[in-house]
Amino acid sequence: MNEASFYEDKNFLIYSNIFNENYSNIEDDIKIKTSVLKKKENKKSSFTISIPNEKQYGSFYVQDVQLVKNNQLKLIANNTQNVYSNTPNNEIHVYTIDLEKQKLLSDDVLTSDPVGDTYNQYNSYSYSDRTIPNKYFLFTNDQLKMVDKNDGSYEEKLVKSQFIAYNLEKNKKEVIDLPEKLKNANIEAYKDKEIYLTIRDKKGVKLFTYNLENKKIENECTLQLPSNGQDWNEGVTVTFAQNKVFLLDSYVNEKTESQLFVNDISTGKSLYQGKINNKGIDKEYFIRFDEIQVKR
Repeated sequence: MNEASFYEDKNFLIYSNIFNENYSNIEDDIKIKTSVLKKKENKKSSFTISIPNEKQYGSFYVQDVQLVKNNQLKLIANNTQNVYSNTPNNEIHVYTIDLEKQKLLSDDVLTSDPVGDTYNQYNSYSYSDRTIPNKYFLFTNDQLKMVDKNDGSYEEKLVKSQFIAYNLEKNKKEVIDLPEKLKNANIEAYKDKEIYLTIRDKKGVKLFTYNLENKKIENECTLQLPSNGQDWNEGVTVTFAQNKVFLLDSYVNEKTESQLFVNDISTGKSLYQGKINNKGIDKEYFIRFDEIQVKR
């Protein structure tokens, strides 16, 4: 189940997803199904609404669900056109739903593939827990095209890349131009107006906190980590929660254990070091960790 379809705060627990009621024909009966629990009243409700231009799309993937002012639910989805469509192939949509009236208020397209020989690739960002409230939806929009090589083959070439912040309350999209020192940084996660970025190499990990609203680096620090020559940009899973950054070696096999490091976001100070041992792992196998989730 897609975690991005859930939203939770102190008052609401919400699930909203796009699905097809008639599995024999993907182009018909496409709906947004929403279920709401009002925690204080312990009151549940569910409803479905139709997708505009449903026959135009072949697939949907929900990227995030957020609740904003006036009980308006924002469902962000990556829509792919079906094979019969002559329009751009990929689009990011924001569906705005009135929870009280249980109806669709608007369907806004954030971005879509350009017309011609170029195409878009989207990468959205999240906090370690996609279900928590966030003011923005962040994503990169890479415009690509295939170019001929001398040997007759093709390769993918990056034409343009934009880092975009969409303010869910103001329905405003803004291209973010990061400071020069962050041009090669990894965008790791964000929470409300703060983005967490890292520069990782064999020397260690530098952590930056960037403010979306004042366009400034609010904090930077070097994480206290072992100086053992490890390349921190390879084979390390990173996540953020509870004002801490968690780093975990992504693999465990017969010969190696996975190290876990927990550091303070503001100071970089080491708070915990541990490991996942390799006891009982057969030499023919390994375990790979794709993400870390921290219980609230």
